[in-house]
Amino acid sequence: MAVGSKVSLEFTLSLADGQIVESADRDDPLQFMIGDQTLVDGLEQRLFGLLPGVRACFNIPAQEFVFGVHDDDKVLTMARRDFADDMKLEKGHIVAFDLPNGEEVLGTIRGLHGQDVEVDFNHPLVGRDCIFEVEIIDVVIER
Repeated sequence: MAVGSKVSLEFTLSLADGQIVESADRDDPLQFMIGDQTLVDGLEQRLFGLLPGVRACFNIPAQEFVFGVHDDDKVLTMARRDFADDMKLEKGHIVAFDLPNGEEVLGTIRGLHGQDVEVDFNHPLVGRDCIFEVEIIDVVIER
């Protein structure tokens, strides 16, 4: 497996407490090209050397900073009026925001203070221990 290889895999990414964050199964596997930034580097690097049919489980401690480091500058206070009236805002709730360029960014509600909403735009898994379980279904090496 090398940069440019097309990979198909099933996986489960979960927190250390067992909560599943994201998954893909054999019926609808994750398909991507190594190096296309579908997976963060720390997860992608763990796939190198794995062949089709191989199952692996990786414990990823928060100290590896796979999902980055916490940046206080990414915690912003927004007005409640900036959110849809019918949106239920709760601490810990993850909200998607559309950027002017069409990209989507996620923010985690950290707190509600009157008419202010504190939103953390750091990756939701920053500072969390995770478990990455994979089974490689197929690898096609582009030449």
